Amino acid sequence: MGQVSIRETVIVVAVLCIAMLATAIVLSRDGAPPTAWRLDLGSPVTAGLTMHGDAVLAGTEAGELLAVDRIDGTVMWRALLQAAPRGEIRVDQDRAYVRTDDGALSARDGRTGEPAWSTGPARVNTAPLLVDGLVILTTRDSEVVAFEATTGRERWRTAMPALVQADLADLDGLIVAGDIGGRMITLEPRTGAILEQVSRGGDFVGPILESGGTVFAGPRSGLVALDPVGRELWSVETGQPTRLPMLHLGGVLLADASPDLLAVDVETGEVRWRYTAQALVVSFGAGGSFVLAGVHTGEVHGIDLATGERLWRFRTNAPVLATPLVDAPAGRAFFGGRDGTLYAIQTDER
Repeated sequence: MGQVSIRETVIVVAVLCIAMLATAIVLSRDGAPPTAWRLDLGSPVTAGLTMHGDAVLAGTEAGELLAVDRIDGTVMWRALLQAAPRGEIRVDQDRAYVRTDDGALSARDGRTGEPAWSTGPARVNTAPLLVDGLVILTTRDSEVVAFEATTGRERWRTAMPALVQADLADLDGLIVAGDIGGRMITLEPRTGAILEQVSRGGDFVGPILESGGTVFAGPRSGLVALDPVGRELWSVETGQPTRLPMLHLGGVLLADASPDLLAVDVETGEVRWRYTAQALVVSFGAGGSFVLAGVHTGEVHGIDLATGERLWRFRTNAPVLATPLVDAPAGRAFFGGRDGTLYAIQTDER
């Protein structure tokens, strides 16, 4: 056999490198939809993604709130807050509201990022709830506080029987809170007056969601559905607390039961499916016919909403802790992780 020329060796090495690169790309996406764009934010994403017009709003560990064009991923504006934003970003008309690590609430112009008002350190404990021109939230001092959305002026402050750890819910214009003493408490939004208290025992450590006149809540080790006066409609024992914001979509309630994700029939409480990711589910979002689940290993799983079957897996470099966003009409999904990268993938579900 003749000697192999340098040119042939270079060709063989190049082919092997291309094959290895192609394999790495396939493995990193594992059948996932193609990436539409990705943006390095320079700091971990800490606040749940929210759509505002044509922008995706995101918050980072560096204390920034950003608006990113949902089509091409260009930064439309970025604003420096007094501390890192946490929880869910709420939007109303041309305002964005978010709580920050120092216990403050910040209101920003949704078009420019310019400051509208801030509470200063107020020991804010939950994401803001927007009701009738008010921004309502709880504090670490076991209070519910309402601020005027336009000016930031405090309207009222109501002491609660115990600490409220879960985000508030809007029930047909009334405010619903669940405290760690196991009480479901209804408040009048204009005055903050407590209208009713229903004691259920145990505690409400997980989120509260209102949908269609039903209140879904997360006691310490399960899920419960309550009517507007606090009567139980159904309950599901999961053995684990529900930590993440719940979603109601397609007739099912989506909730985490660490490390799993559950889909529960909203009418009967029957568990339609349970998705086990082999690692802790740290965030999830949904839209159209699928669910996005961020897993602690740095993966995002696409799950069929109807069956609970995994459709694809997208690998990032770090856990996706902030709530992902699904823009079903545009066929896009967005998520950002501890690696400081904001991703947009093309789902083509339009």
